[in-house]
Amino acid sequence: MTAHLLDGRLEAGGVRLDPGSSALRHGAGFFETIRLSGWSVLHLKRHLERLTASPKAYGLPAPAWLPGEADLLALAEELGLAGGEARLNAALLYDDLDAPPRCLATAAAYHPPGPEAERSLALSPWRQTSHLGGHKSASYLHYLLAGRAARHAGADDALLLDHGGRLLETTTSALVVADGTGRLLTPESAFALPSVSLALARGALGIGLAELTPDSLRSAERVYCCNSLTGMLPVTRIDLGDGEILIFGADHAACRTANGVILRP
Repeated sequence: MTAHLLDGRLEAGGVRLDPGSSALRHGAGFFETIRLSGWSVLHLKRHLERLTASPKAYGLPAPAWLPGEADLLALAEELGLAGGEARLNAALLYDDLDAPPRCLATAAAYHPPGPEAERSLALSPWRQTSHLGGHKSASYLHYLLAGRAARHAGADDALLLDHGGRLLETTTSALVVADGTGRLLTPESAFALPSVSLALARGALGIGLAELTPDSLRSAERVYCCNSLTGMLPVTRIDLGDGEILIFGADHAACRTANGVILRP
């Protein structure tokens, strides 16, 4: 069975889009990925604040409706997902940039990584320097291509740089680096997404902001990635290209501390 919420209405089947819609033709919109854990929609308020901040930043019309926790739980229950683990998405679809967007909410089963999970990264061959990098835009092709190239190279995700060679994030996660002194740092950049999970982890672990480059990784003690689905995970291998592979130990203790706030209501 498939179902979704569209502007507050529970509808069965797929979503209909006008072939002339900017949402369909150009990826005009913004979205959020949120974890349902049991009967809790994790950090929904933070996600909706980020979702609505994007159209506001561009002077676009605001949505007439946004999903509340009760709406999302009802959708998950309709799909037989409530009480378990699920991936929720909320999206603003702009058929016309001068008209209020439609708001779509979907739910799908999610199988979280185990407690000892690790991640590997490969440096993307393409650089990212766009104002859209600071928003979770539906214009997502850059990230999809980078992620695909990384998987074809045998990694889990891609490491992204801006045009100045500075670290940004991965295609799905914020990046955290433990430098040679043990300080935890995350890239400071207007071209990286303001991460909900990273904001929570920063409070739990005292993560600072700094301009970071691949040289920061070469001298790092540990590397981590975090997002709202997986929580914080250790990165144990980074392929920087030209045969240069960096190997790191897995610090699960720091991840457990961060996940105590990321993966809890």
